[in-house]
Amino acid sequence: MKQILLLGIGLILSASFLYSQRYFDGNLVLEAGDTLNGLVGFGPNETFAFRKDMKSKPIYKKEEEVTGYQFDEDIYRRYFVEVQMGNFPEHRVVYLKVLVEGPVTLYEYQGKGLLRGEFINHFLHHEGADVPFRVPTNKRYFKQ
Repeated sequence: MKQILLLGIGLILSASFLYSQRYFDGNLVLEAGDTLNGLVGFGPNETFAFRKDMKSKPIYKKEEEVTGYQFDEDIYRRYFVEVQMGNFPEHRVVYLKVLVEGPVTLYEYQGKGLLRGEFINHFLHHEGADVPFRVPTNKRYFKQ
């Protein structure tokens, strides 16, 4: 009886996920250099979901396959950076949001820490550099 109940709950949860998944006009930039234009959403198990239109079947891409994505006007690019979570830096692969693009691009990353709630990091990236540089925002680095 318990197995049937658990199976029923699992089916309901998976069906509600499929029907509640939201898609946005945008694109995915793939590691191979291709760009998929259409509707983009987030799939299960840290994947991206892509559809040409709402009638087509979703195509799922792993995070490792996607170097960037765009929803409407918001552009995100994947980098391996040092993220400051509270007082502790951590190196991880994240998608940084482009705030200002030019010879030096300003990026933003918003995340959730374990104990201290949400955090925001900013990064600068020069066209010739391999990775973006995290801009320290701690008050002790600045004088009035």
